Amino acid sequence: FGNLFARMGIGSQGKIHPLDRHPSMSKHPVTPADESDLRIHLGKQTNATIELIDILTLEESDTLQLEELKEKSLRPGVLLFDALNEHHISSIGVLLSKLKEKTATLFSVGSSGIEMALGTFWKKRNLVNIETSWPPMKQVEQLLVVSGSCSPVTSGQIQMAINAGFAELELDTSSLSTARDITSFLDTIVQSALQLLNRHKHLVIHTSKGPQDSRIEKFRASNLNSAEVLGGALGYIVKNIIKNTSLRRVVVAGGDTSSYAARAMEIEAVEMLSPFVSGAPWCRVHAPGAVTDQIEINFKGGQVGAEDYFIKAIG
Repeated sequence: FGNLFARMGIGSQGKIHPLDRHPSMSKHPVTPADESDLRIHLGKQTNATIELIDILTLEESDTLQLEELKEKSLRPGVLLFDALNEHHISSIGVLLSKLKEKTATLFSVGSSGIEMALGTFWKKRNLVNIETSWPPMKQVEQLLVVSGSCSPVTSGQIQMAINAGFAELELDTSSLSTARDITSFLDTIVQSALQLLNRHKHLVIHTSKGPQDSRIEKFRASNLNSAEVLGGALGYIVKNIIKNTSLRRVVVAGGDTSSYAARAMEIEAVEMLSPFVSGAPWCRVHAPGAVTDQIEINFKGGQVGAEDYFIKAIG
């Protein structure tokens, strides 16, 4: 009924929580979830009308009735959908496809559930050739992981990788926030990373290990945009490591920081290569003229994946 629920980590056996009681998302350092009802949460950000297709409506109404409801209630506005299972996803896909026929652009926001809904509908109608078999990813000699995530899920993944032999480099975010010459500071980090990669196969660079990491509060005191500064820093580090090594596979962890990291890596587009976990496939980078062009990359949200995520990313 408009409330968002999330399991504690995809692939884990954690409990499902309403978002405002989620052990990680309720304590997010940038966007803490203090309300699970998306109508209330989004209502603080827009004056647009917000309507909900709840779970009972999905169960009791056919697509035509849903479409009529949408036309009556939203001129213009926001329409939210409840969904619990694949049947609901399929019904939403039908509705979205029909709505697209009546508008030049249908703007949608959400998780990979949107793609699942549309893909399911298109596949049933043979409207698109959806690839069902993907070549497996080959094992690599070296893997670089950079993390701007504060999630306890990512923290566990980092620790398991270290226990498995990954080298670890902690980014001193407090020094980064006060550095007079950020480029020189980051170049020092790059040199440290290169030295570690000369001695180890795999490396993880992180800005925190879980929500209790003292670096979070110290950086927050700087009043800087953490996602922009930390994401940009991680992207710069990746780009310069790639420039000085033969390393061709990278994992970027952290939803808020990943877009800024991608910009710093000069990424213009990514092309899917192979599934890995739901919502986080392996991709090929398209960055014309940049050293990161054609590398393999995986963008992972903080809550995504089991504890051995980074180990499995080796191939």
